[in-house]
Amino acid sequence: VAETPVSDPAAAEELPAALTEADPRTTFLYRFASEPVRLVRRLARRPSAPLDSADFYTDNAYTAGEEIQAALGGMYGATTRVSAGGQISVTLYSAIPVVREGQPVGAILVSQSTFRILQDIYQIRLDVFRIFLICFSASIVLSLFLSLTIARPIAILQQRAREAVDEHGRLLGPIPRTRRRDEIGGLSLALTELTSQVDRYTRELESFAADASHELRNPLASIRASCEMALETDDEEIRRKFLEQARLDVNRAEAIIRAMRELSVIDAGADPRAISHVGQVLEDAVMDARRVVPDHPVTVAVDEGVADQAIPLSDYRIHQIVRNLLENSAAFGPPGSSITVTATRGGSRQKPTVVIHVDDEGPGFGDEDLERIFNRFYSTRDRQDSHLGLGLPIVRSLAQGAGGTATATNRETGGARVTVELPTVDEKR
Repeated sequence: VAETPVSDPAAAEELPAALTEADPRTTFLYRFASEPVRLVRRLARRPSAPLDSADFYTDNAYTAGEEIQAALGGMYGATTRVSAGGQISVTLYSAIPVVREGQPVGAILVSQSTFRILQDIYQIRLDVFRIFLICFSASIVLSLFLSLTIARPIAILQQRAREAVDEHGRLLGPIPRTRRRDEIGGLSLALTELTSQVDRYTRELESFAADASHELRNPLASIRASCEMALETDDEEIRRKFLEQARLDVNRAEAIIRAMRELSVIDAGADPRAISHVGQVLEDAVMDARRVVPDHPVTVAVDEGVADQAIPLSDYRIHQIVRNLLENSAAFGPPGSSITVTATRGGSRQKPTVVIHVDDEGPGFGDEDLERIFNRFYSTRDRQDSHLGLGLPIVRSLAQGAGGTATATNRETGGARVTVELPTVDEKR
């Protein structure tokens, strides 16, 4: 029987030493990350059948192995043994007979350990741990970046929004705008514009309420004084005068209330479906307003191509604008002075508009009154007449509600000009 040694003991010692030098298990990262895995494996691992030690041939002759004995008996022999060292690995042994003249005269023993495979597995595990740490570190950095660039600025906006409102829910002022140029900067700009509009609208409402209260206080006080004087006098003629004054004050108070209601309706917004054609509705409005200003000749001039233009206001609102403008011109112009209403094209090719001018021959506006005349309840005339100071404010509110403007200027040839510019719309909308 021939015995063939399968390995040299010196070489067998050198190979594990060489592998150990590059062993991933020696790194701190591997030991730290694999400890929880080892604990789980120890607790959850199934029991396995005991195997012989892979160090069998160290203490025994080669012929003592069962696979060698099987090969010497003319059969194929194989067995599996586990290493007895610190690192458990499996060694596979295979033995085949060497036959001469039909008789086994020796055996060939081949063995292969799984230690190299384990080395590759350890390296893969280490790479997985490294990738995990890189991803974990990247997630922390990304979280910090998002916190500084998104979460914190939004929290600042939230705090500013809370500080912009007092404990009673009253807006204290617009939210300060940030200097960012990204989406958060756009959100900050939108919030600033929104709060600015709300703040401006709130101040206008408060001013309007204060002005309305002041305007109503005067006729109410006059009504009270007239009634008290009427009760105290025995003269029927004097009593009748006081009662007539009270009636006039009541009419003025009713006119103020109607105008306030009209302004509230206008401020609620124009009807988006309302459309009027400039030419016909303008002529109808002037014809209707002529009954209000019979002492002033009114002429209408509509440029070619403007008459068929559609504007986003109802016929009633156009009549209201023209009537208020004609009443204002007639109130300031001398008796018999003429009033001219013209309609021309304006704007640009992309955004065409219709411009309506109302010119009179009055004294014009003072420089300080060119903008103030559009303030509610503002008037340069005597408060004893029926003028409420709401005609031009209603005109501007109607124009702005339709996306237009209303301005006042003085003509070079004398007199005033009030201009209303309205956008045109597509009738197929």
